[in-house]
Amino acid sequence: MSSTFFEKAGGLSPSMLVRKFRGDDEETAPAPRLDLRVKIAYAISGQAIAITDRPGDIAHLGKETISGVGLCLDIFNEGDDAVTITEVGLVGRFESPQLAVHEPLLHDNKPWPRTLQPGERVIAHMASDLGLHPVLASLRRCYVRTDNDALVHANGSTALRYYIKQMKKRGRA
Repeated sequence: MSSTFFEKAGGLSPSMLVRKFRGDDEETAPAPRLDLRVKIAYAISGQAIAITDRPGDIAHLGKETISGVGLCLDIFNEGDDAVTITEVGLVGRFESPQLAVHEPLLHDNKPWPRTLQPGERVIAHMASDLGLHPVLASLRRCYVRTDNDALVHANGSTALRYYIKQMKKRGRA
């Protein structure tokens, strides 16, 4: 392609031409900058919860916990703008199957949906009976959905694989 082609297109850059061709708005909002980490959680007592993304760190707690292993997402706003989180969940490969949690338990008991200011974090706990869901073995990564419908994914992690393995064991028992 020559520069003449772009001049004929109204002086638009190649990326703007692609957006215009697709019908996208010229001014699209940038994706939120969120750091999303999958962690496992054990309830040790009514007031204490152990949370980690490395299962070996709390393996010795097995006999001291009052409930089975749980799954949570640690969401941190790395951006310069406030972001409202409306949904968290798990997805399989190629976005299917999808398991959405619309109202997770939050570590600080503040309301949901949750607005994170820059530098703020929240830990969203998923239900402990999530392991009974029939598609659990097909899930590979976690996601967060914002109020402007942006999706942020976290790839599979040691914690997620550990959780799925524990739930499979519990299902056989």
